[in-house]
Amino acid sequence: MFLVSSAALMYEISLSRLLAVELWHHYAFLIISGALLGYGAAGAFRLACSRSIHPLLPVLCFSLLLIPLFLLSSYLPFDPALMALDPLHGGWLLLIFLLLAFPFFLAGLTLNLLLEAYTEHA
Repeated sequence: MFLVSSAALMYEISLSRLLAVELWHHYAFLIISGALLGYGAAGAFRLACSRSIHPLLPVLCFSLLLIPLFLLSSYLPFDPALMALDPLHGGWLLLIFLLLAFPFFLAGLTLNLLLEAYTEHA
């Protein structure tokens, strides 16, 4: 649990720094809100999903998708300067937001499953 939490926190800090350079510093706040959305969506998903999920599955997906999802979001044709002129860039921003928030969903799901499996130790 410590390793998943640490990895998610390091990913969040790294993304904040990278987005401050890649886009503008105004968009770095998206990472914090994406992380909170991912953790909250994982809790809601776990509450709605009654199936048993092995805790290793989301942590494996989390570790395998960190870099590819960031690289995919980097190649999307989003230009912050054109947001006011072209409404299509709002869609690109939403897609970037969802791509970067998905690993936090997987980390939140992992933490949720671990806390559920070991309730007597929590």
